[in-house]
Amino acid sequence: VLGTVQPSVAAEFGVASNVPVVCGAPDFFAAHLGSGATDWSEPHLAVSTTSWLTCAGPYKKSDPLHLVGSLPGLTRGTYLTINDQSSAGYCLAWWRDRLGEATSWAGTEPPGYDALLDAAAAVAPGSDGVTFLPWLRGEHTPVDDPTARAAFVDLHATHSTAAMTRAVLEGVALNGRWLLQSVEAYVGRELPVIRILGGGAQSDLWCQIYADVLGRPIERVRDPVFGQLRGAALMALVGLGERSTREASACVHVERRFDPSATTSTLYADRFAEFTRLYRALRRHRRRT
Repeated sequence: VLGTVQPSVAAEFGVASNVPVVCGAPDFFAAHLGSGATDWSEPHLAVSTTSWLTCAGPYKKSDPLHLVGSLPGLTRGTYLTINDQSSAGYCLAWWRDRLGEATSWAGTEPPGYDALLDAAAAVAPGSDGVTFLPWLRGEHTPVDDPTARAAFVDLHATHSTAAMTRAVLEGVALNGRWLLQSVEAYVGRELPVIRILGGGAQSDLWCQIYADVLGRPIERVRDPVFGQLRGAALMALVGLGERSTREASACVHVERRFDPSATTSTLYADRFAEFTRLYRALRRHRRRT
């Protein structure tokens, strides 16, 4: 607790001047508490503009090769695994904006996210063979490569925008599988169940794609878009002494669980192997050009 609201500020916002002010934290820490997954090796996956996968642990170390590290956690003697993928929900926003530009030329309204996702849900897993590489803004983890670039691969004239939309969702999730490999190697154990939150987690389709691509059950918290906001409020309760960290995390409820399909996970395992090969192939291409 840093103090109380100053009288001038209290008057401006219409609150009592004795309201305590609790130190805030970055979204990474707020999401950790807002996911409810705070025990050691209970991970959460944030699918926001960027994406990260984290869990608590008892040690501090660094993996500079894959840009995975640790920061002091919310309680004494704990650390949070830190990493960041540059583009997650940003990819879907970018794709919607590009489609919006095309429809504006025709004098029609741009598609909304619900319409895009509904159309993508009608496309079978694998996106009719299209692969999207999501490195629109380079990459941080698990490859620190600011020169990485995005691409649609194996695109044909017969492919629909719905297939391309699903490819965007799958490409971001495949990148998440690459991150999962590095994080599990970092913490030295498999992460059996993953909590998900963030704006991207509002989509049932995207959550199921993540479950199938990662091969892990995905638990979506209630109101996932407000996960970080919930975490900040719970952090205030902890700061005020109203709840312990464990008690605060127990206030978070799982809304729905998405279990992986064995058949679809096998398909995505093959796509993932090609996904990482495409990164290496395009890296050689960039060096030549």
